[in-house]
Amino acid sequence: MNIELVSPNDITTIKTFLKEQVGMDDTFGYTENLVSRKEIFMIKESDVIIATSECRMSDSQPEIADLGIIVNKNYQGKGIATQIMKMQVNRVLKSGRKPICSTTLDNIASKKAIEKSGFYCSNIIFDIAF
Repeated sequence: MNIELVSPNDITTIKTFLKEQVGMDDTFGYTENLVSRKEIFMIKESDVIIATSECRMSDSQPEIADLGIIVNKNYQGKGIATQIMKMQVNRVLKSGRKPICSTTLDNIASKKAIEKSGFYCSNIIFDIAF
């Protein structure tokens, strides 16, 4: 599996992928910021994006890197997220940082990939609306 850094030329394609896969309408520069910081990666097969992966290096907590993965719906359930997570964990450890990641309580597939990559649940964040 070849993971490559997303370039400025890929931004439109990545935004389309995010919209199609998770409904994220990035009109606020999130993708551009990740590209400029060299913190977003992709895995492609031919011209199809199989997955994207973020490896966000915290500015306020220089010992931490936050990982995230989105796998194309047509490729889910094949262990791709776990493979990518392990690759990103190694990248973070080599940089001297501690990898962290999170998911929603009801995202079972994401929780499985996170756990298979060696992570464990240490905190729960509650979303409270008033």
